[in-house]
Amino acid sequence: MLRAEESIDVSAPLTTVGQLLVLVDPWGEVSIDGSPMGVTPLSAMELDAGPHLLTVANPGYVGWIRHPVEVEAGETYRVNLSFKKSGALRVLVTPWADIEIDGQGVGQTPLGELQVTPGQHEVVLRHPVLGTQTRTIDIVEGGSTRLEVDLR
Repeated sequence: MLRAEESIDVSAPLTTVGQLLVLVDPWGEVSIDGSPMGVTPLSAMELDAGPHLLTVANPGYVGWIRHPVEVEAGETYRVNLSFKKSGALRVLVTPWADIEIDGQGVGQTPLGELQVTPGQHEVVLRHPVLGTQTRTIDIVEGGSTRLEVDLR
């Protein structure tokens, strides 16, 4: 029962949650803000209104998809994502180097063939005596790229 001095704010939203529907081709393991949510296809997920980070992985593809979403109260946010096939990268360095691709360490040469998502990538080669060199490479879906560098 309301007292005479109490009032109801009718401008406030009735709900503070929205829904997120994620569709992934071919499929993906979905996490929201770092919490695993399951494997697609998933029913629409109820989330607090506001910004969230959607991450989708598929072990058959290299890397993952990160997609920021802004969920609005009472609304359904629909996301359609698609994985791209990888391309091969072979890095040959004389005498040797520690390798990073897009800021992620991948190991020390000699390395076998690496599977990398299609597109442009920054490759950093580090040697404790011979210094650091950076190269930009383009990986083509289903293709093979060879990077040869002599640090001497």
